[in-house]
Amino acid sequence: MSWAAAALVRATGAAAVTTTLAIETVRLASSRAGWILDDTGFPKKGTNSVGVARQYSGTLGKVGNCQIGVSLNYATDEGCFPLDFQLYLPKEWTNDPSRCQKAGIPRDVTFKRKWELGIQMIDQAREWDIPAGVIVADAGYGVATEFRTE
Repeated sequence: MSWAAAALVRATGAAAVTTTLAIETVRLASSRAGWILDDTGFPKKGTNSVGVARQYSGTLGKVGNCQIGVSLNYATDEGCFPLDFQLYLPKEWTNDPSRCQKAGIPRDVTFKRKWELGIQMIDQAREWDIPAGVIVADAGYGVATEFRTE
């Protein structure tokens, strides 16, 4: 479990329930399914929210002050279900130990590109034995040769 997910779990106490629900729901879903990897921007006004920075957001359609979350979703003919979510930390965050400490980010957290977070989530879903069909992602992931070859 990532540090961001662990923080959410501490706040909600929902880790085991959420993971079990996700796995069991997916097992009951259609055999014709795929995984969708995407990122979403969350506009912010200040600078204190974890991961907030001036960065490109497809949600905004431009560079703006926001947080970015990377998500892996399971899609079938019946609908779409989130499997995993990771908060993206820009280099200006991971290169600032003091800022990370204030935000409760563990010292061992290092910069990872969005596609690297995506690979981690895909690997986790495979460990959960969630059936995979095709995996789709937008061009921001596709331009990374390393992502395509994983």
